[in-house]
Amino acid sequence: MVRVAESICLEFEGVVANVLNHMQWLDPQYNAATGLFDGSSPEGGFGTLQGEAGARQIQIGARIRF
Repeated sequence: MVRVAESICLEFEGVVANVLNHMQWLDPQYNAATGLFDGSSPEGGFGTLQGEAGARQIQIGARIRF
């Protein structure tokens, strides 16, 4: 908090998610019918990881109080 004047303060704030940027996999997909009977995939896609969650996120902000 930085006091700019007698009745005015300036505050800075920062929020960081996934600082080290490690992979965060999405939950495995469960669709037993997909690919099992149509021959499109030998595994059927059961329990496969279809993607990953978002990457590193950084938010900064400032607030003026008077």
